[in-house]
Amino acid sequence: MPRTIFSTPVVCQLLRAFSVVFLKLTGWQVQGELPAVARKSVFIAAPHTSNWDLPYTLMVAFVLRLNIHWMGKASLFRFPFGGLMRWLGGISVDRSQSNNLVAASALAISQAQGALQLIVPPEATRAKTRYWKSG
Repeated sequence: MPRTIFSTPVVCQLLRAFSVVFLKLTGWQVQGELPAVARKSVFIAAPHTSNWDLPYTLMVAFVLRLNIHWMGKASLFRFPFGGLMRWLGGISVDRSQSNNLVAASALAISQAQGALQLIVPPEATRAKTRYWKSG
């Protein structure tokens, strides 16, 4: 996997300290830790109902010392923010074409060096819907 904010030592430590303070000041409590058997794991980020989900997810990842990668729609990775999104752990997903994303994700996780958590938000979940899209 490419270098991300979570594998940049000084920046990661500074953002971890900021995240701990920010979450505490805003009333959030992060408790527990990831079980050892979940070193390589997939999280389903549901419901994904706000644009604030990503910043809070990143802060919780810093507090728990996770190495996360998250999937996002391809439009998030265009100029001028594409490089930043990838550095934040983003993986661009083009939903307009079928490209065996599940197999590619499983291969990337199995080949990753060290711990890796992949976060997958269901498609089109920020708007209130009765059912998630399949596929």
